[in-house]
Amino acid sequence: MNESKRYDALDGVRVLAMTGILVMHVLANLSYRDELATLYSYIMYFGRFTSLFMMVSAFSVSCGYYKKIQSGFSNIEKFYSKRYAKILPFFAFITLIDVLLSFSKESIFEGFANITLVFGLIPHESISVIGVGWTLGVIFVFYLLYPFVVYLMKNRIRFCLAYIATLIYAFVVNDYFGLGKVDFLFCACYFMGGAWLFLNKEKIEQKGKRAHLLLAIIGLSALYYICAFKLKWALNIVQYILFLIICMYAIVVSNKKTLLSNKIVGFLSTISLEIYLCHMVAYRIVEKLHLMRVFNNAVASYIFVCAFVFVCAVIGSILFQKVYRLAYDKYLKRSAL
Repeated sequence: MNESKRYDALDGVRVLAMTGILVMHVLANLSYRDELATLYSYIMYFGRFTSLFMMVSAFSVSCGYYKKIQSGFSNIEKFYSKRYAKILPFFAFITLIDVLLSFSKESIFEGFANITLVFGLIPHESISVIGVGWTLGVIFVFYLLYPFVVYLMKNRIRFCLAYIATLIYAFVVNDYFGLGKVDFLFCACYFMGGAWLFLNKEKIEQKGKRAHLLLAIIGLSALYYICAFKLKWALNIVQYILFLIICMYAIVVSNKKTLLSNKIVGFLSTISLEIYLCHMVAYRIVEKLHLMRVFNNAVASYIFVCAFVFVCAVIGSILFQKVYRLAYDKYLKRSAL
């Protein structure tokens, strides 16, 4: 298997998921969302793109580390060090800002939990400091368990049994144990789905038909909303299949000119996690500047707010990366030598 190949269209899927979550959160917090009731009934489901984000994350980390960990070429210390280095600096920075803005005993405790990155182990986690960070907590639990996932992936039968178990868990933990989307066992099937896509990526590339997969995405998207409004019991099943097929389509069209793979999308994908983590901080800036309703038309105002929040989040993410890189090169790198 060629793990060095870059599946750039999956970068586009990551950006798509991040953008969908952003526009959903903006709409959910607008004071005039009742004027956008029809739009809201559809966009509210974009919040489920967090699961798509998890699926892509599992595929991406497998591309980078599956073969290395399996062969022993990359030691576990290096794997975990890179995970912390990638995630912690920006998350700790915006956590500090949030704690200072809402300073209290509770925010200090929650901020502490955030910067350890293991808050995803807390049952029914409901941390309000960087509330959207729950996704990061769940993803980091997957990183903690990834060497074990590699062990499962080395044997097809073992992996299939584990995969089926996570699919069953997704229903059992919700119905019987009362766990939800912020709990790892509820989300585990999406990570295993990403691992399954990785193990079968060559078959998908060879046998996947671009037109067929695109038609399946369109059909399943329509079915998804039918389920959302009429057949809620089937919603999670259709969603899971839809996300798998979206990723399969991205694998098939990678390294071809599409909307999912271009220089702009490629760049945004490198800061997609940062944009996701700070977009609600950017939203609060819009609130403070009294730019929530700059037009009489509610739809136009909503689009403006989404665009403003997106641009602020992008600029903030870029500035932090540049400042952090300068500080690292000048101080931290030197002290590490």
